[in-house]
Amino acid sequence: MRFPLFRSIALPNRVAIFVDGGYLDKVLESEFPNADLSYQKLSTALAGDSDLLRTYYYHSLPYQGTPPNAEQQARYSGRRSFFNALKPQPPYYVIPSVAEESKNLEMESRPAF
Repeated sequence: MRFPLFRSIALPNRVAIFVDGGYLDKVLESEFPNADLSYQKLSTALAGDSDLLRTYYYHSLPYQGTPPNAEQQARYSGRRSFFNALKPQPPYYVIPSVAEESKNLEMESRPAF
């Protein structure tokens, strides 16, 4: 079974998994609100019979204003704590990005790529 939020690159009997953390959060929130996900077991299951090289977990840190309000600080701190807890779990590599404030997001007439 293939999931659109996971991508894998297969080498002979070896696999690297790429997880879109933001999308995974939304799927878990809407479809499995009480799920207690084991990221270690998820990687193992997705790798199947192949040797798992590593799992890359991509997600952004929440936006914080200048100065951040209490809600922004709490969300940022929670996400940072999650990243720190996930990092020491081999084979995970956490790749955070920094979210910026969304202003003037009107689509332009030209493609974005």
